[in-house]
Amino acid sequence: MKEINIPKTYEEALARKKEVLELINAYNEAILNGYPPTLSDEEIDLLQEEYLVLNDLVIEKEHDENGDIVYEEQFTDEGVVIEKRVKKRTFFDEINPAIYLYMFVVLLFSSWFMMRVLCFDLLIATFTWEKYQNATPFWIWVGVMLPFLAYIIILIGLNFIFLWFFRKNKAQRIFLKWWIVGHFVIIIVNLLIIYFTDIKPLFDLLIENI
Repeated sequence: MKEINIPKTYEEALARKKEVLELINAYNEAILNGYPPTLSDEEIDLLQEEYLVLNDLVIEKEHDENGDIVYEEQFTDEGVVIEKRVKKRTFFDEINPAIYLYMFVVLLFSSWFMMRVLCFDLLIATFTWEKYQNATPFWIWVGVMLPFLAYIIILIGLNFIFLWFFRKNKAQRIFLKWWIVGHFVIIIVNLLIIYFTDIKPLFDLLIENI
């Protein structure tokens, strides 16, 4: 019985796989159309066995979105080159989806609107005129700013808690560190907007009426 000859290179294995597939298809078409088979039973069995072997060895080259072939080379004991597709992983592929979800939620609560609404609600809930009757302007300012400062400390604290949970992954650790810096800048900008549009006018009003 004829033995299967394993090609020595990937290109030869790929070409032989296509050749064997064409022979098998031609045999099947002849049978379906009622023509005499082009191969003997022994030959077709051997081709089908060869195809299974080649199919395990050969993986078609694939291209990424840029048209580049992406693969890694491996060698079997028979010397056949196997090229397997390896997905190119970017830096952002290393980031846990939970981090993106967390960022979205925290950005929402760091927005100018949410900071303004929640912090002023807290200020109103804790405000009493008696508390500020004998207070100096500085302590009045501290009292007005306290809900905003506490809110910011909570948001920043959540960032460090998240960083602690994902600290073992280098990419996620770097990503979260940059996120903390960027998030801090966003919070400060929103706080400055709220300060000049709402907090300072309220502070000036309290000074005039206490």
